[in-house]
Amino acid sequence: TADAEGWLKQAEDVKIAFNHRFFKNGVYEHGNQANYGMALYYGLVDSENIPMVAKALADAVKASNYSIKTGEIGLRPTIMALAANGYNEVVYRMANKTTYPSYGYWVTQGATTSLEYWDMSLSQNHCMMDHIEEWFFAELGGINNIGEAYERIAIRPWIPNDMAMADISVQSPRGKVRMAWDRNHSATVYSICVPAGAIAEVQLPIIKGLKLYEDKDELSTIASVSDVEYTDTLVCFKLGSGIYEFTMS
Repeated sequence: TADAEGWLKQAEDVKIAFNHRFFKNGVYEHGNQANYGMALYYGLVDSENIPMVAKALADAVKASNYSIKTGEIGLRPTIMALAANGYNEVVYRMANKTTYPSYGYWVTQGATTSLEYWDMSLSQNHCMMDHIEEWFFAELGGINNIGEAYERIAIRPWIPNDMAMADISVQSPRGKVRMAWDRNHSATVYSICVPAGAIAEVQLPIIKGLKLYEDKDELSTIASVSDVEYTDTLVCFKLGSGIYEFTMS
């Protein structure tokens, strides 16, 4: 307990010193993507300033025409700080960009691995630049461990308006966790797999007035489903282990 108190006090002192040195007039250091992203991601921004700094990060990305302007060290903080603060649409635009510098640029140039530099120099197989992959699983799939070893799982996918389908799975210590969707003109189908011994807290987009069904059974009547709550745009519920296919027609 004494050690913990000492480290917490030192962490607070470092945070104060960091902001005194690097945060001036609403700007971290040079005001680039990594400056804002790392301060947000590592919890160094004072709580009252988080919305302002997150917007500044999003604005810095937009000012670069959604190009990625950071290297390996600042990449994960930039991507995940945007996601954590409601700017998944900005990350999605970054992920879809195909001009230099971007992941898409590598693809258009024929790369089949992630590289060390955006200009494709030096290492041609550099896994440390794969941070967009975390965003695929944690945000597009919405799959996150919120308990001990996936005993409790959050499944809260962020679904872009122009993405018709996706299929994301994670091999957890308890088994496969899967979140997939398929949208066409008549229905949206959500496919979910929750491993044995786990409970998922699920949040899915819904159209106001419509409900989810498994075959002919409405969501709230299914035995392994509990705590169902519909809002204008979402349906939230808890889901026991099993393989499910829910339809919104």
